[in-house]
Amino acid sequence: MDIKKINEELAVCGQISPADVQLIADQGFKTIICNRPDGEAEDQPDFLAIKKAADLSGLAVKFLPISPKFISDEDAESFATGQQQSQKPVLAYCRTGTRCIIAWALAEGKNGSPIEQIISTAAVAGYDISKLADRLAMSQSLNEKS
Repeated sequence: MDIKKINEELAVCGQISPADVQLIADQGFKTIICNRPDGEAEDQPDFLAIKKAADLSGLAVKFLPISPKFISDEDAESFATGQQQSQKPVLAYCRTGTRCIIAWALAEGKNGSPIEQIISTAAVAGYDISKLADRLAMSQSLNEKS
């Protein structure tokens, strides 16, 4: 389990197992957000197994599955809302953490955070999202017009 801190309220990582959940709680996380749909891989624990372990460890959990093919603006909004409504800090996971960081980045962009800062924060955590720069800029432009 390679947890990557994004800020004081959010960290992301790849797939976790039920055995990891107590370690996550021991590290001070209060909520786990699962962005991985059940059934993507045969060896993947399903969300209910993670939820049962989280319940035993006193952690809140949210199931906000995101398709690996395309992360929509609605996915980013759901992620942002899920994070805002959660007890912090939050650990979000998917297969590699990439969907989580992209959903976070799109939400941050829509909120007007500087694009360079979003990309830099992701890079420090080990995620190259530089290809999202145009989409982030477009999202900010559309948001400013509304």
